Amino acid sequence: MYLMSAIISTAFFSLSQSKHSISLQSGIFHSYFDQTPLMNFNYTSKDQGIFHGVFLGSNGLNYSYGLNQRSNVSLQAIRLASNYQKYRYDYQMGDVAKRVLITFCIKYNRETAITEKTQFIYGAGVSYRKGFEEIHLGPTPWHYSSQINQFNLGLTTLLGLQHQLNKSFSIYSILDLRTILLNMDDKFKNPRIYSNYPSLFDLSLKLGFSFHF
Repeated sequence: MYLMSAIISTAFFSLSQSKHSISLQSGIFHSYFDQTPLMNFNYTSKDQGIFHGVFLGSNGLNYSYGLNQRSNVSLQAIRLASNYQKYRYDYQMGDVAKRVLITFCIKYNRETAITEKTQFIYGAGVSYRKGFEEIHLGPTPWHYSSQINQFNLGLTTLLGLQHQLNKSFSIYSILDLRTILLNMDDKFKNPRIYSNYPSLFDLSLKLGFSFHF
């Protein structure tokens, strides 16, 4: 009788779990390992609007579908926009002057409970990135640049923490590493002009707010 009750309770618990989640997130910082400043973190402007530009350079929308109590698949779209012109007098040939990138990603994620309301999350996926970067070409202080369209496929790996606020809402933090696997833009093959392009890595710390239903 006890075993039957446990089975019924487990089945009811599984059915009651939210299978769908929609999340809004912001990249607290992005590092491209190419000597550009940490994106979205330490080069703000007082006339840039809400939060003086902090958190506005990286934002995304995520949809997740729960496969079971411990795993889900997610679809994600992220926009990155950064401008490094305030550092123009420190430019060297080949430095990145500006980035505007959109990334679409599909991921498989797993969860492991740490406490009753906190989970450790980890996962991996594939992503497609498009957009452009401006590469500095001229000697300082003249600003000559070339706009390079970027199209590539990448591998995304992540780990982080999620905390359940209540049945419908949660917050999370994720450390996300994207690595380019296939670059479909052949202009990066000139090592003299584009010596720092493209950066193969994008390491970011993201904070998000989720609605479960």
